[in-house]
Amino acid sequence: MSQHDVLGTICSYEATALVSGYLEGLKQTADPYVLERILQSAEVTSKEMEEARSKRVEAIRAFKEMAGKFDILIAPTVPIIAPMLSDIDSNLEKIGSQLSQNTRAVNWVDGCAATIPMNTYDTPGTGLMLFGRAGSDWHVLEMASLIDKVIAPARVKA
Repeated sequence: MSQHDVLGTICSYEATALVSGYLEGLKQTADPYVLERILQSAEVTSKEMEEARSKRVEAIRAFKEMAGKFDILIAPTVPIIAPMLSDIDSNLEKIGSQLSQNTRAVNWVDGCAATIPMNTYDTPGTGLMLFGRAGSDWHVLEMASLIDKVIAPARVKA
């Protein structure tokens, strides 16, 4: 089971537990993509949930150890230039998973993150994600603020 599958298993299982009394209404009103993800948990066994949670606990432990060696970690917020909304609608499954891949990884290891826009107002969206281990929220935000002060003039001048 991949990291994406394990996190998806946990998320859909827990979402179903939260909204199970409202599923019939959600079938009429919810976003079909989100609803499909929630309904996938009907196939999840308790053994799969136990395995998924165990893998996540190990990933959190390993990330905490690794991230403790750095002030901050940096990655693109998304691994692609942000597409137009019309492009997402026609290819939601593929583009949706790409758009959430980096942020999901930080969530997977219980990290915290901030993103800084890198594009000018008239260009497709790009972002720089700064992240760290759980509990480093204020440090991540402080670093994001400092780095944004360096990046912001370039966004305005371009």
